[in-house]
Amino acid sequence: MDFSDIAERLLRKPLWVIDPMPARVDKAHGERFFALEAYWRQGDGAEALFAKFLRVLQKLNCYYSFTVICDGDWDAPPLDDPDPETLERLVTERARSERGRLDLLLDGGKALLTLSGDEVTLGVYGPDERLRGFCKVLAASEGLFWWPSQQEESPFSAPSPIERVLGLFGVKSAKGNAAAGKDISPAPPASPAAPSLKKERHETATSAPAFARPLLWGSAAALLLCILIPLGLRLGGLPVGEKLLHTCAGLGFCALLAFFYARALLHPRE
Repeated sequence: MDFSDIAERLLRKPLWVIDPMPARVDKAHGERFFALEAYWRQGDGAEALFAKFLRVLQKLNCYYSFTVICDGDWDAPPLDDPDPETLERLVTERARSERGRLDLLLDGGKALLTLSGDEVTLGVYGPDERLRGFCKVLAASEGLFWWPSQQEESPFSAPSPIERVLGLFGVKSAKGNAAAGKDISPAPPASPAAPSLKKERHETATSAPAFARPLLWGSAAALLLCILIPLGLRLGGLPVGEKLLHTCAGLGFCALLAFFYARALLHPRE
């Protein structure tokens, strides 16, 4: 089995992280984050953090088989389901040296976990719904956080009224951390098996056309107007002609089609 090909395929999947931070850090605050990261690395801070990652991995290994590749050497024989002591040694060595990397294939290729000695995050590429559920619970059990690397908005920002309406259709807004160029988030490096993907991992998993988001917001606003105009006239005691109703119904239907078209461009099914 060519594990490097499997890893390259998985590196193209969405990246999630188990992280000591609850969300992406804005670039404007990057200096403070890196100072905090340096502080964690003083004394036994890094080992304590990696010990949390270790316990997550040890527990996860009870539900998924591990194929472990050390330091990007995909030609060397992999370690299959190392015992807890061996896994502890591998993780601790990278925490102490601040270099080296572990790549862990789950169940032969269902997902890829990466842990690098010079990072303070555990990356998970291509997790399905079941694995995301496990990671969320296991991260919380160690006081860590679980979130998508391409998180578009802060989980702590309050939605506006229009965003609440869009939420009814399952659409997230782009405020907060939408601009990838204005965010930083520590994430594990891509495998040497796929060096061309190193930059891609900082971008969204899918690239939507530039017009998709304006179309989404414009069609949502048009749909609301088509509903509110006749409703407002009726509530105000003004006559609502049949022609107006037909016009609003036709425009509303077109706006609804445009809305779901834009939504499909922004959030394609995997």
